[in-house]
Amino acid sequence: MFETSDLYQLPESAKLGFIKALLAVANADGTIDLSESSFIQRVIESAEMSEEQLFEARKVLTEQPNLEVILEDISEQSVARLLVQQLVLLAHIDGEYHENEKRLIASVVQHFKFESKWLSGVEAWAQDGMNWLQRGRNFIG
Repeated sequence: MFETSDLYQLPESAKLGFIKALLAVANADGTIDLSESSFIQRVIESAEMSEEQLFEARKVLTEQPNLEVILEDISEQSVARLLVQQLVLLAHIDGEYHENEKRLIASVVQHFKFESKWLSGVEAWAQDGMNWLQRGRNFIG
């Protein structure tokens, strides 16, 4: 099973696609807030990307590249599933699962030919996690 802590093992092109997809979803609602930025930064650190790669990845924010092109270097199913899981979690982390984020994630799922039922399960998992975090915050006050 592949996890975010294993991203450094990916070929450089797959790392770049992974980060570009995260940036595209984070920016899908028109803004990247602090929680999304922190999330992406942790993934970048796990991937051990160079400054040059980060510069290339950030072009997603201004150039609106084709999603198919972003995803073409991600060929392993386990990496693709991890990507979708991380995209859904990222989309939930700011407290709002925006329609543009949903559409973009649905396109990623379609690209990899995953079932929509599987995506629904990932979305429910992410929402459960956000609810769990909120319940913990409620204890604090």
